[in-house]
Order: sequence, then C-alpha cells, then structure tokens
Amino acid sequence: MDNVISKSYEIIKESNDLIATEESIQQYMYEVFTELLGDIFIHINQTIKEQKQHEGWKVKREDWKTVQFIFWPVRYRRTLMTDQDSQNHYPLDKWLGI
Repeated sequence: MDNVISKSYEIIKESNDLIATEESIQQYMYEVFTELLGDIFIHINQTIKEQKQHEGWKVKREDWKTVQFIFWPVRYRRTLMTDQDSQNHYPLDKWLGI
C-alpha cells in the first residue's frame, strides 16, 4: 500500500494540470488492480486445485490465460486437470464462469 501512495504522490507532484493527473492516476490504478486481480485468481486456482486433487483429480499442466476486463486485461495461471473419467477441465475457468 505504501508503494501505491508513493507512486500516486509522484504522479501528482510531476503533473501540471488536474486532468492529466487524474488520467495518470487512473491508468496507474488500473495497473495495480489488474495485478492484484491476477494474483487473486492465482490464489483461488491453487485452492481449487488442492480441493480437486483431494477428490482424485490429476494435474495435467499449468497454463497462462488472459481475460479482458473493462479496465484492462488480467493475466493469470490456471491448472488443466483430469477428472476420474479422464475428462480435461480448467476448474478455475468453471468457477469464474468462463
């Protein structure tokens, strides 16, 4: 959080007008939010993966995925898993409704 405050302070300090300041802060906040959301998805993926492994699912591989949101694209890792019937699934995608 201190880094966000410091960076926002730098943007405000270096700007000459309020509109440019607002646009720069908005862009920076999109970057921060995009990174945080990607990290959250990775954490949720790990939790789901562990639950599915307890159910007997097997990990096939880890893949990167990018989803376009209104603010910016969010990139995260997801796990391709195989269920007991040898069907492939990305459990995180299902959980997210993708």
